[in-house]
Order: sequence, then C-alpha cells, then structure tokens
Amino acid sequence: MQDPLFAGHPALQICQRITRGEAKLPELPEISLKIRRLLTSPDWSLRELQPLIESDPALASYLLKIAESPLYRTHSRSPSLRQIITQTGEATLNQLVTAFTLRHLFISINPHIQNALKRRWTQATQRAAIACVLAQQCYGFLNDEVLLAALLEDIGSLLIISETAHLTQLGAAELEQLCDNHAAEVGVMLTIHWEMPESLRNVVRQRRNWAYDPAGAVGLPGLVIVASRLLASAHGEAFALPNLHLLPAFQKLPWRSPPAKRAEDWLEQHLNAINELIDVFQGAPLPPLLRERSD
Repeated sequence: MQDPLFAGHPALQICQRITRGEAKLPELPEISLKIRRLLTSPDWSLRELQPLIESDPALASYLLKIAESPLYRTHSRSPSLRQIITQTGEATLNQLVTAFTLRHLFISINPHIQNALKRRWTQATQRAAIACVLAQQCYGFLNDEVLLAALLEDIGSLLIISETAHLTQLGAAELEQLCDNHAAEVGVMLTIHWEMPESLRNVVRQRRNWAYDPAGAVGLPGLVIVASRLLASAHGEAFALPNLHLLPAFQKLPWRSPPAKRAEDWLEQHLNAINELIDVFQGAPLPPLLRERSD
C-alpha cells in the first residue's frame, strides 16, 4: 500500500497494518455469530432460533419491519416472527441479521468521531435503499444480498475512522481523503475476517470504481456502484464524477425496462420508495434533490 500523500503518517501505518493482517479486527456482534452458527447447523430448529432472536428485541422488531416492507411484503396481514423464520431461507435470514448488527459495530465516545461514523452509516443506509430500488428494476438480484452488499461497500471507512480516532493531528479533510484512498483495501480485509462470500468482498473491492467494466455481467459490484453514483447526486456531490448513463456498470445492468438516464430524474421518480426503505433501515431520508447539472 503506497500513498505519497500520507507517506510516513501514522494513519497510513494503521491502514498498512490492517491490510497486512497484523491488526486486531472487530468481530461481528455475538448475536449475529450465534445465529450464523445455528443456521449453518444441519439440524437447527425453530425452538432454538426464535428465542435467540427474541432475546434482542431491536433485532426482532427490525425483522418484522423488513418483512412488512416493499422488499418482502406479499400479504396484507403482518407476518409473525415465527412465520418470518419458517418462510425465510437460512441464507436470507443470516444476511438480514448481519445487516442489522453492522450498525452497532462502530461507536465512539468522542463526539466528533461519532458524528463522522454516523454520517458514513447514514449514507450506507441511503445507498442500501437506492440499491434495493435499483435491484427491483433489474433481473437477477436478491433483496437481502443487495441490502448487505450496499451496507458493506464503505465498511472500510468506518474501520479507518474508528482506528485513527486517537490521532488528533489528523484533520477532517485528511481523514476523508484517507478513507477515499484506502477504504476498499481495508474493507476487503474486514470482510475476509468476517468470512463473507467472495461476491460481497468484491463489492467492497470495487468501491466507487466508476470505470468498473468486467468482461461479463457487472453483478452486485456494478449495482452498488450505480447506487453510489446516484447517492452522490442526491447529496449534490457529483460535479466531478462521470455522468450516470456513461458508467459501464449502468449500461450493463440487466434492466427490465429502459431507466431514466439522468441521476436527478431517476431519483425524483423513485424518491418515495427510497425514503420508505430508508425508514425501515432506520436511517435519515435523502435531502431535497439538487438540480446540480445536466447528467
């Protein structure tokens, strides 16, 4: 990992230790690990799993809200937790639980650091909502996988912010640049540590890679890249970025029907659906749209 901008800086050394596998990385919350272990057991039972989920009321409430959201709503009647467990596949349930527990991983007693972490997580939930709405307009994506992929895309930034919190000489602008430069490498190490599948690791690896253009399908990385580009427009931060319709990932997504090519037009068409999902994900709604340029 070379970075002339931060050569010799303690913050870069922290990132280097992480990418070399020399740093102690955070574990997923115990409730997530317990549920993962149980679901990977060939003889897991509802009698064991339901009390385990109910032991965390916030998690149980989250799963109920997800089941009633547009992503999974199939009946007018609200499902019970028992129905959610029995009707949801092991992989889906495991990914939904992991998505929920991520938000509690990185916290700080330093108000400035906590604000930086909160801002990044707010954007992660917004990206996830955009990605889920995008996925509904395409063929071949699973809602739970899209949700977790979009939440993980910038997980490296959260770890960098947390691990460099003690470096008082690191200013806000420098921290932002450090995250932009190294969040992908750091995030990949974290997903490896958490034993995430390669499909999710690759989403993190391709973080904000606007030129991403694989020989085959763009898959999850491409979908999340497009969601990140749309999020940048939603926050008025796309001035220096490629036009949405020029992204290879946008061009290669398996659209069900031709989408709006301008970011602002697409966001305007789907703003209500996006904000409805953001509320389910316990995030902050997108800001009023800024007509920043022709896209």
